[in-house]
Amino acid sequence: MVAKCGIKTGAAKKLAWAAFSEYIRLRDAKSTTGTTTECRCCTCGKIYPAFGKGCIQAGHFIAGRNNAILFEERCVHAQCYMCNVMRKGATVEYFYFMEKTYGREEIDRLYALSKTIKKLTAIELLEIEAQYK
Repeated sequence: MVAKCGIKTGAAKKLAWAAFSEYIRLRDAKSTTGTTTECRCCTCGKIYPAFGKGCIQAGHFIAGRNNAILFEERCVHAQCYMCNVMRKGATVEYFYFMEKTYGREEIDRLYALSKTIKKLTAIELLEIEAQYK
């Protein structure tokens, strides 16, 4: 699909994700270490660089990354590569983090949201990118 601006939806999604991921890592760096350079993993608690080589990632609480939850701020937090990728999200630890941080009602809301379908156009994705830049 090509937007009126000439960019394909897939390319726009990559741009939106890059801006959103950077926002999440910066948000969580400030809240977990009080800096903009280091960030604590929400599941293992170890500190990693917020940006650059070997940096923390923006990991989803609910796997699948469908559009309904892809850019949902409360569903994405700083996670190290080991927890996010190698431990497939460290789901048990992530659940405890979410329950402590937001409570069960918010977890239930996110699970329900993850079951919905949301289509995003390239223009909407570029708006998301602009919002998080």
